[in-house]
Amino acid sequence: MMEATERHAIATTLLELTSKFDGEELTVSLDEFGWEELHLVEPADAVAALFLAQGRAGSWSSALHDVLGSATRLGDHDLRGATVLIPRPHREVSTEAYSGTETVDGLMVGARSNTGSVVVTAGAGAEMKILRIPRKSMIIDEVGGLDHRLKMHRVSGDLNGGDLLADGVEAFQWWSSAVAAARRAIAFGLCGAMESMLDLAVSHANDRQQFGRPVGAFQAVRHRLASCRVMFTGATAAAGATLPCEEPELAALVAKVVTGRAQQSVGTHCQQVLAGIGFTAEHPFHTFMARAITLDRLFGSATELAPEVGRALIRRGGAVRLVEL
Repeated sequence: MMEATERHAIATTLLELTSKFDGEELTVSLDEFGWEELHLVEPADAVAALFLAQGRAGSWSSALHDVLGSATRLGDHDLRGATVLIPRPHREVSTEAYSGTETVDGLMVGARSNTGSVVVTAGAGAEMKILRIPRKSMIIDEVGGLDHRLKMHRVSGDLNGGDLLADGVEAFQWWSSAVAAARRAIAFGLCGAMESMLDLAVSHANDRQQFGRPVGAFQAVRHRLASCRVMFTGATAAAGATLPCEEPELAALVAKVVTGRAQQSVGTHCQQVLAGIGFTAEHPFHTFMARAITLDRLFGSATELAPEVGRALIRRGGAVRLVEL
């Protein structure tokens, strides 16, 4: 386990890299830094540091796909050189059915451009299958959206010609672990984006003068910012409670819901504090808000996943506290 000074040094370096580079350039820089090796040795600290940094800087890399591919071993198969597809939003999001259909229909979000194959899921539960398919046989279309800086592609095609990597219980367990790892990483990314949104709002409240006083001196503004700080702190605690814990899948699910809900409120309150300037293309606030909204939709939004948390707690036989996670 790393010492606090080591974690601080790594977090500082990653923040510098994510602030300077984005997309493929950031992926290359992370490879040179040795993030993949760090993730293999200290996965918890590596994920927390990188995704917090990416969220704060508003940048993105192939790291989410890298996390999916190395979340847990899939038998004797080495998934390096492959891109694990992300399910499209609006699909059924329970872990049991959060997989592909009998055709390929998934997303690549900032994936490496030089990977030769894609890994897809088909079926659900005990009928689940994991297949590896040549990338060149897929139809890949760029997807636009709210966050135009996030390079996103839709991947479609059929399962013919795919190599079966796992099925049944083995496939289900691997996919459940992969989904949990992705949700954990995204939760930290959301926390980073919230921190930047809050910093921008606080800076504006301190600098902007109204009636001869900083707008941050008014009670209504202070209350909004205080609420944002509380929600951000709670979201950070929920994300941090996933590393490590005895119930990683439940912890990641809860963290995804808590951080997803928090980003909605933090974004709304910060936008109100920033007022008109926050809507402009010149101000950076919109980039973080768009990124947070987009990340919330990956692997199930807070709204979609809330019922699953309820079902999980019913199966568990009681509510869960963060200290237990």
